[in-house]
Amino acid sequence: HDSSLAPFGHERSTMSEDLADADDKDDKDDKAEVSKEEFLKDFFKSFKAEEQSIRDALACVNSEVHEQLDALLLRLQALEASFTRQAHVLPAYDVQQYRSSLKALTEELAARREQLAPRKKFSFKRRNPPPVATTGEDKGYVLSASADSDPSSAFHGERLDGLENQLVIRKPGELEGRDVWLSNLEGCRIILLDRIGALHVHKLKRCEVVVAA
Repeated sequence: HDSSLAPFGHERSTMSEDLADADDKDDKDDKAEVSKEEFLKDFFKSFKAEEQSIRDALACVNSEVHEQLDALLLRLQALEASFTRQAHVLPAYDVQQYRSSLKALTEELAARREQLAPRKKFSFKRRNPPPVATTGEDKGYVLSASADSDPSSAFHGERLDGLENQLVIRKPGELEGRDVWLSNLEGCRIILLDRIGALHVHKLKRCEVVVAA
């Protein structure tokens, strides 16, 4: 009689263990899901808090403009780096929203710098007229007017010249493969986010030039 009950008891024990293992797996899955949701919520809160903090600080900039704006730019770069590290676990829709927020904040910072410390106006140098040939009346030889030896006189691309302590950003679509000429700059940060041709650099002091890959 006892031997006939043993298999049934063993079967019940095995079923109980299987159910317990299934419950443990479900609990782990639930915890993992909750953990991911909590991470996404925490990241969103911290991102938005820092974004708002940068905006608040941006609105209060009034003295020592470049120092304060440079510090805010570093915070913005750190925020973007934090987003980049976590982008692979974020939903695709959220990734687009974060990118839009970062882009808008970058443009606001650039606009604020332009408002508080506008760049010096610059213009393209006027090209010298082509050499004029004149014929000598008495000796029958040709005289040519001397041409300007400055190679930049024949430059037709984007020129930034004579700026100090400025942030200059060229967005995608603004350069379209043209050459860029940088000369006589001091303490400037130049960010070129569009494709360019050749980059000509002359007499730069304490400058940082960033060119998109």
